[in-house]
Amino acid sequence: MDMKETLKKQSGLYKIRPAGRHLSTIGKELIQNEAAAIIELVKNAYDADADAIYVDINLDSLSKSVEIIVSDNGHGMDIDTFLNKWMVPSTNDKFIRKTSTNKKRVMQGRKGIGRYAVAVLGNILKIQTTTKDLNSTSTIIDWDIFNEVQYLDEINIEVKNEKLAIGEQGTILKIYGNEEYFETWTDRNKKALEFELKKLISPLDAKKNDFKIFLKMTSNENTTKDEDFFALYDENEDKKNEYEEIKPFPIVQYFDYRIQGEITADGIGNLTYSCQKEQNLPDIPINFNYYQPTNCGSLKFDFRVYDRESDALDDLLERTKRAEDKPLEKKDIRALLDTYHGVGVFRNGFRIRPLGDVGYDWMDLNFQRVNNPSLRISVNQIIGYVRIESEDQSRLFEKSARDGLRDNEAYKNLVAISQRVLRLLEENRFKYRESTGKSRKNNESIEEKLNNIFSSDKLSSKIRITLDTSDLPTKEKDQISKNLINLVEEDAKEKSKELEYIKRAVATYQGQATLGKIINRLIHEGRRPLNYFQNEIPNLKRWKEKYNQSHDEKHFAKVIERIDGVLDNTQHFAVLFKKIDPLATARRPNKKDENIKKIIQSSLSIFEKDFNDNGIIISFSCPENLTYLCWKQDVIAIIYNLLENSIYWLVSTKCSTKHIEISVTEKDGIFESIIYKDSGPGIKTEDIESLVIFSPSFSGKPDGGTGLGLSIAGEAAIRNNLKLQAEENTDGALFRLIYKGDAK
Repeated sequence: MDMKETLKKQSGLYKIRPAGRHLSTIGKELIQNEAAAIIELVKNAYDADADAIYVDINLDSLSKSVEIIVSDNGHGMDIDTFLNKWMVPSTNDKFIRKTSTNKKRVMQGRKGIGRYAVAVLGNILKIQTTTKDLNSTSTIIDWDIFNEVQYLDEINIEVKNEKLAIGEQGTILKIYGNEEYFETWTDRNKKALEFELKKLISPLDAKKNDFKIFLKMTSNENTTKDEDFFALYDENEDKKNEYEEIKPFPIVQYFDYRIQGEITADGIGNLTYSCQKEQNLPDIPINFNYYQPTNCGSLKFDFRVYDRESDALDDLLERTKRAEDKPLEKKDIRALLDTYHGVGVFRNGFRIRPLGDVGYDWMDLNFQRVNNPSLRISVNQIIGYVRIESEDQSRLFEKSARDGLRDNEAYKNLVAISQRVLRLLEENRFKYRESTGKSRKNNESIEEKLNNIFSSDKLSSKIRITLDTSDLPTKEKDQISKNLINLVEEDAKEKSKELEYIKRAVATYQGQATLGKIINRLIHEGRRPLNYFQNEIPNLKRWKEKYNQSHDEKHFAKVIERIDGVLDNTQHFAVLFKKIDPLATARRPNKKDENIKKIIQSSLSIFEKDFNDNGIIISFSCPENLTYLCWKQDVIAIIYNLLENSIYWLVSTKCSTKHIEISVTEKDGIFESIIYKDSGPGIKTEDIESLVIFSPSFSGKPDGGTGLGLSIAGEAAIRNNLKLQAEENTDGALFRLIYKGDAK
């Protein structure tokens, strides 16, 4: 028979045959560890409408073996369900049913693979499942056999079905493991299981939870308990051989700051901010608006945040002593924050791992804190909970390997909304710390701080006081005082030169910061002419060559068309460079009398594209020839930062009316003020009164700003003998830039 005939005979219909190791691979490769495997079995009991599940782990150090008995009082499985669902990998039964038979619980397991987690726990499985009418189905599975055969269908599993005379409904799994499985149950892993089970249950739903978890771990060896990061949660010796109900870690009631509440699917929510740093501080209600549907269903939040400075922990310790419960020790507080921090995500009462695990910073808290440590918190400062809806309602899908949520648009919205909720807490925390001096800052400007550092007034005063209280004769006192103060004043004159240099350097750096933001914005505008050059200059060359060959007027018209386009786009580039020219200087010039109208028009031109693209109406009025002695770069920076903030809020909050109004006032031909208004959401009264909006690092932008804009604007105003102040206004933000009078 030739090769052609052989190949022809091999053609036909075939079946895909899973390898023998397929089932054990599902268990061992997709389930991370022993704790994750137990959690899968807990979820299966929940889906079976059980009231409780009992997990009994027996470790025999003599035979180096482990026996795990997992039992529940759920509805059990009849023979049909067992054969056609439990024994069928990846069945879609739960996905189709969506809710449980009796209690209508939302199904936790929809992938059809969680039951094979038992392969992680042992190499032998005995299962008996009984329905309410005492129909019992049982079998024994040796997972090692699956690795010895080539194909899965080569294995025959004997299933026994019988009617019991007495018994109870439910399912019992008996899992036996040899030395390989025994050695995985170290003291650390045993404590880790209890820790994970405690974190599994949502404290947000604990009071209405109709499902309980009980755990018992026994061993015939005497082990010395090591002090590791689970030591805080050790069992008492007298409970060692009893089942212990697993209850969620308490939502620690001694928080420093807290924000909680619910956001509906339309993006609207009501939140409450609380602070316990002092007694009887009132709660602050917060209206949340995402300005669009969440696209991830309704969400419930409870974030609790702690300051971790030593004195803050001392304050927290004092609060626990005032409580009725047994007070915590300082080491307990540190241990709790070190081991039980992070933000967990819960669905239907259970945490979705690994969200909330130590080291799993799904909200990028540590990354954001790097850029703004004064305002942002780190992941080890928060104990938080987010409750999400079912997959159908939220579109938040668990990965098949049980290692989090799929990175789809719904998940991106979950992250963004969670970050916004936390930022509301961070803003209020920042304001509290500023007002109480906890942030080690005050509202002095940089210029005022520098003046204080270089001032000799305090030293001169101390010299006089010291000499006045001495026993020296009056004449000698006066002479010594005069000589010393003269020396101090001479030194102050020298330092004043250094001070002026530093002030100019600070002003230059702040100008460069604004310039950087302007350049970043203009780069986007420059892409269109740049693309034109890249695409059309080769075409210009091509049409020129065609015209040289043909002398056809049509080809010449194509050349002229592209030359005109190059000229137009070159002019566009020239306009862009002109916009940044006032700030693009290496050295800071002296103050000059500048035309106010031209300065503001220059600032407005930077945002011309933004105004047009977003339908923002600009109203601007200013006397034609009004001038002011100033650094032009500073005034541009002030107006730029005000405009940038207005555009952000007008666009992000989807204001129906987008309007910015700038009017300049004069008195007797002398510049008096610039009044700046917009039609955005405005500024909170308490933020205006506390001046926190001018503090470096503070930003009220939900998606996180640098907090530098208004701080730079305020500093620039001071350098030019101006005062920038925010004022209360019912229709948007209102700022006044006021001339402070002749500088002294």
